[in-house]
This record gives sequence, C-alpha cells and structure tokens, in this order.
Amino acid sequence: MKPLGYDTHYMNAVTRLQKAEKIAKRMQCTIYLGFSGGKDSQCLYHLADSINVPFVAHHLLTTIEPPELIKFIRDYYPSVQTIRQPLSMGRLIVQKKTLPMRNVRYCCDYYKELKYPNSVVLTGIRREESMRRAKRNDFEIGSRNKERRESMSFADIDDGQIEDIVSCVHGKDQVIINPIIDWTEQDVEYYLKEVLGVPKCELYKAGFKRMGCICCPMKGYKDKAQDIKRYPKYKDMYIRTIHRLRQNSNFMSDHPELSDAQIFDWWISSVSLDKWIADNITQGFLF
Repeated sequence: MKPLGYDTHYMNAVTRLQKAEKIAKRMQCTIYLGFSGGKDSQCLYHLADSINVPFVAHHLLTTIEPPELIKFIRDYYPSVQTIRQPLSMGRLIVQKKTLPMRNVRYCCDYYKELKYPNSVVLTGIRREESMRRAKRNDFEIGSRNKERRESMSFADIDDGQIEDIVSCVHGKDQVIINPIIDWTEQDVEYYLKEVLGVPKCELYKAGFKRMGCICCPMKGYKDKAQDIKRYPKYKDMYIRTIHRLRQNSNFMSDHPELSDAQIFDWWISSVSLDKWIADNITQGFLF
C-alpha cells in the first residue's frame, strides 16, 4: 500500500533534484552523489537517474565497511566509483593518537566530509533518522568556516536568493542538497520494493538497520555488539590498533591496569570511562 503523503514527498524530491541541476549549471560544476549502499542512497540514486539529472556516484571507502555491503555495491551498482584515501582506519587512528568518538569524529572528516570543493553534493539523509538529522534542511552550504555555513529550506527562498547564495560559494565550500530529507521509512521501502523492485543489501535481512562502518561511534551499543558478533576479525583489528595506539602515544596512559581488550569493550559501550570501570572493574572487587 502506498504510504500516506508519498506522492508529495516524491515530487518534493524531484523538485530538489531539478534545482540541484540548475545550481550545478550556474556553478559550472559536477553533481556528486554520495552512495553508501544503504537503502536511502539507493532511493536517491534511482530518483536522480530516473529524471535524467546528471551525476557521478561515489562510495567513499573507510576500510571498515561490512564485506557484504562492498559486494552489494560492486554487484548491483557497478557505475558507482569507489574512492579510497591513503590511510586505512587503523593507521588513521594511530596517526590521530586517539579512538574516534561521538564528539571526535575525525574519521568522517578524513574519509567523507567536504571532499568535493566548489561542487553540488547530493545526500540521502532523512530527518526521520535521528534527532541530529531532524535539524537539517534540504539546501545547505558546507564549509570548514562556520561563518560561511548555511542551512535553509528551498520552500523559504526564491530563485533570486538561491542565485545570490550560490554566487558566494568558493574555495573548498560546496552546495549540499538533501532531496529525500522529508521521506519516511515507509516511503523508502515502497519506492524500492513496489515502484522499482530492486534488491537491498542482504544485511537488512540479517537484522541490520543501517549500513555503515563496523563499530561506528555514532551507533548504539546494541548495534556495535551486533557488528562484533558478525565480524570478530574486525574486533581483533581494533584491539591490535589500540595496542599500537598505546605504544605510540599517551592514549589511556593513566589507566595502565586496563588491557587492550578492556579498552575496546569500554569504547563500544557508549558510556563514560568512569562508569564503565565502576560497572566492570570496581564492582568485581566487591564480591
């Protein structure tokens, strides 16, 4: 059954994609489509393709994606280009001298963010996904300079204002457009299954809710536990990396009593170090 509001959401997405094409022509630049292999980016890919918006689809590899996801992209979306950075995640962690955290997301910065200066970038983010994304808009200017960042709705600005804003994009700044920002989970499922009839990555059937990095710090503990249960070799990689990290920096030097494996267990726990120690170490001495 077609979800309530689907037709409106679909037409909103089409309009945003058409505006993206106009902006790219004004800027004389390429439209890049961020493709993760997840169902949201699938929707975006097929939508843009169906209305003949020209784009180049890139999968920005972090080296810690699930193997099934990599295979899915290779098998079903061969036109998507895989973009690799020089450092693997393990080497990046050692270089940064700390593990990535929710508030220290250098991994996203290194692998994904603002990689296409003076261009138009399409993303498949949706407000429904999280409280953080609920604050996003369909038209944004991405910049490392906070003063130049913009976030607004196409519905609130006319073409003349868009023209003025875009004319100020320069250097490493980029225009970010989120065509399916207002889509619901039901919209996405309906479009992929009923309209297109295309398969999704097999990990969805295995219970994974989102595609992405194994043990991403933005995931909750249950999702990280699901990751390490399915991919124990990646857990081993992280523990080896923690060992190298401790050897080459002052990381966790004030807690020499903790093993590398214990530090990993704390890292995926999504709680503070003090609480983890109290729950898992200190409490053990009481019995």
